[in-house]
Amino acid sequence: MGLDLSDPSDATGLDSSNPSDVTGLDGLRPGQYAEVASVEAQPPLATRLADLGFCPGTRVQVVRRAPLGDPVLYELRGCQIALRQGEASLIRVRNVTS
Repeated sequence: MGLDLSDPSDATGLDSSNPSDVTGLDGLRPGQYAEVASVEAQPPLATRLADLGFCPGTRVQVVRRAPLGDPVLYELRGCQIALRQGEASLIRVRNVTS
């Protein structure tokens, strides 16, 4: 066995056969990894999130939640960024294995 590079889900760890795997970034727990599928925000928030690195294909890890649950700290592209739940809910992601 090995990676079947003709199957994109095999190469990335994603299960592309199941569209229900797409969820909001706010639904993940600390320690989980995901890949950005889309950003459903309107400008200027969509532009700002893209500037911060939340672009399709970017891998994101949930680092930790604030004591009251909001905001949440995420790590992507070597940076740590805190987002409120309302902003994170606009970022659609697919779960990936670490």
